[in-house]
Amino acid sequence: MGRPKKDELKLELRERNGVYYAYTSTSEWVDGKKITHTTYEGRWDPETKTVMPKRARGK
Repeated sequence: MGRPKKDELKLELRERNGVYYAYTSTSEWVDGKKITHTTYEGRWDPETKTVMPKRARGK
């Protein structure tokens, strides 16, 4: 398995208190420094193996 291509998003699962959260991240080089951009996508459901989208906040 090779590195993701430049335009390819990486899905990352993080576990906190028994709950899994899904994030996508991309990285780019700016002025010789690597900058990583991480976005929260929702909660991971291990039973259905899907990401439940994040809930909209009240308006």
